[in-house]
Amino acid sequence: MVMFDAGLELNPEIIRRNLRQIGTLAAFTFVLPFLAGVGLAIWLGLPTFAAFLVGVTVSTTSLGLVYPMLDDFDFLGSDTGQLILSVTVMNDLLSVAALAYGITLISSPRPYVGVGLVTAVLVFFFVVLPFYLADYIGSAWVREDLFANSVKFGAFLMVGLAFVVEQIGIHAILGAFFAGLTLSIVTREDHLTERLMTPVTNLTVPSFSSTSG
Repeated sequence: MVMFDAGLELNPEIIRRNLRQIGTLAAFTFVLPFLAGVGLAIWLGLPTFAAFLVGVTVSTTSLGLVYPMLDDFDFLGSDTGQLILSVTVMNDLLSVAALAYGITLISSPRPYVGVGLVTAVLVFFFVVLPFYLADYIGSAWVREDLFANSVKFGAFLMVGLAFVVEQIGIHAILGAFFAGLTLSIVTREDHLTERLMTPVTNLTVPSFSSTSG
């Protein structure tokens, strides 16, 4: 639910306008900690894949924590808040991609096929859908009655995409984020959907925070 809400809130237009700035910040906030983590792990004598996992662990951010903080301080509607959210999303994307690639390469019987599937999913949801298909899907593919109950459709899409991407080799929470992003792009009713889902979010988010603690 946290990742789904973050997907609903993310404005792809902000990323489109500030692509170079967001990409640069995300790359530095991922690459430098990743290299430092890998270097430290190798210096401590850990094997290569363990060092890789250490690098991913210390380089990732937590969208599930950044998003509620931005919401609490009323930053989500501002360009600054959207910039922070976008950089966090890009950082998490790089982390999840690195983890997905690493696990696929070490565990898949056909690693190159797995890497190709992971790449295709990431490119579709973060490049093709928001930047090339958004207007076309919203106007040509989607019937209004399909979204008469956007909460029900959103919940179904969230669970469905979480299951699908987990089978491909990407963590399920990213599928939930994809669902929120997709709903935001194609319905133009993301704020209404978020408001209607607030009771569910208020139940699940404290459970998530308690479990993390």
